[in-house]
Amino acid sequence: MRMNARRKVGLCALTVAGLAGSAQAQTLVPAQIVYMVGDQVPGTGGATITAINAPFTDGNGRMAAFVSLGTTRRAILDENLNLLFDSDTVTGVAVVGGEGTIGISNAGGYIYSPSINGNDGVFSNGGSLLAELNAAPGLPGQTITFCSRPRMLPSGTAYWMSGLTPSPPGRAIYVNPTPSNPAATTVLMKGGDVYGGLTTTSTGLSFDFSISDNQLNRIHVLTATGPAATDTYVAANDVLVAREGSAAPVGLWSGTIRNVSINNSGTWVLSGDTTFATTTQDEVLVSNSGLILQEGTVVDGLAIAGTVNTVSINNLGEVAFTWGSATTEMLGKGTVASMPGSTVKLAQVGDTIDTSGDSVGDYTIVDFEASPTIGPGLDLADDGRVFVEVTIRPVGGTSADDREAILVFGQGSGAACNRADLTDIGDTGAGPDGQLTVDDIIAFVNTFGDAVGCPGAAPCNRADITDIGDTGAGPDGELTVDDIIAFVNAFGDGC
Repeated sequence: MRMNARRKVGLCALTVAGLAGSAQAQTLVPAQIVYMVGDQVPGTGGATITAINAPFTDGNGRMAAFVSLGTTRRAILDENLNLLFDSDTVTGVAVVGGEGTIGISNAGGYIYSPSINGNDGVFSNGGSLLAELNAAPGLPGQTITFCSRPRMLPSGTAYWMSGLTPSPPGRAIYVNPTPSNPAATTVLMKGGDVYGGLTTTSTGLSFDFSISDNQLNRIHVLTATGPAATDTYVAANDVLVAREGSAAPVGLWSGTIRNVSINNSGTWVLSGDTTFATTTQDEVLVSNSGLILQEGTVVDGLAIAGTVNTVSINNLGEVAFTWGSATTEMLGKGTVASMPGSTVKLAQVGDTIDTSGDSVGDYTIVDFEASPTIGPGLDLADDGRVFVEVTIRPVGGTSADDREAILVFGQGSGAACNRADLTDIGDTGAGPDGQLTVDDIIAFVNTFGDAVGCPGAAPCNRADITDIGDTGAGPDGELTVDDIIAFVNAFGDGC
């Protein structure tokens, strides 16, 4: 027999009181290791991975990264240990080393940036595309000085940044829709162009830029001519969206605006430091809609602090990010339209990860290696999986046992079995998983207690599951005793 809702309030109070402490202290999180240093790669004659770089995904969610297989051998390796590129198979030119930033297409195309015959260049599945000392395509009288930050869209279209000379030195972003044909390379944008209504300096194109998978949207961090106090700015689709010295969601933008990412619908995200008087709250994460997350906000028991290190947005409007430093650095995820309420912590430095599904810790996260100076540093695929480069340590091990690895935090089914099904096992950020577990209770307790985003637009956070009186109208943008009653009833009814 279904118990009277009001009689269940006492049960919920006991649940909240009993689990609040354990919810905040939870440090065992589920994750999978894609691969790590020391793993042997099939089809390489026994070669093992000796170094790993940032993960990148194609339009189907497949991940690949640029790895070292010994002193000189380099490869692009996908999540299933398939070789998309192996430097040992290249003939005709000498390719050495390479940047960590790469791109891959749905059809298995790739682009990366090695030294080609001793000159800094970009190399793809079609061979050498462009290199230092080459004549600059589309810019008569200019010569290439470097090639860097290569990316590839799902279609196979390649982009990269190149330096230009003679004086004044400059920069250009190049695009090639068919990398097998170097002659198809054209200039997308160059220093000195007007973008977002401002004139860029000759070297004013930052490495920090993003182009959507469908090639319809782009966002750039740029430097404008004029006073240094207002020269850093961000423009998305030729519209100024943030500028040093101008109004930010709190205070004014400082000169540190970074971590731009944009999706197929034109939804963008960026982070930056502001002049907000409370310095423990001056770092912000912003989208088209305005402020979506601010330093000092409590997410699953952790007050986020410090600097946003990396950001990635997928085509569903979900955002993944790393924020903080040392022991406070966290990996988080949310949905732009409902942040901060939808924000969850996937993992934190010091957390123990369960990689085998037996609820026993296998490794400790020592550091998130994601860095915007190398590339986006993490990637959020359209299937909801979050890939991130880390350093991990076996439980019980020492610093001598530390290894670089790529972790993936997986997606759930997305189908809630009832209103109490708030999350998956381990609260990985994947959403409901079609079953009721202690993680649903923990998620409700934490989000109800934190009250982040509430009151606000409905649902104001995950604990906002009904309106006052539970009339059937759904969430109402505030947290009340009726949300507690509704959660306890639904959990008690089961799935």
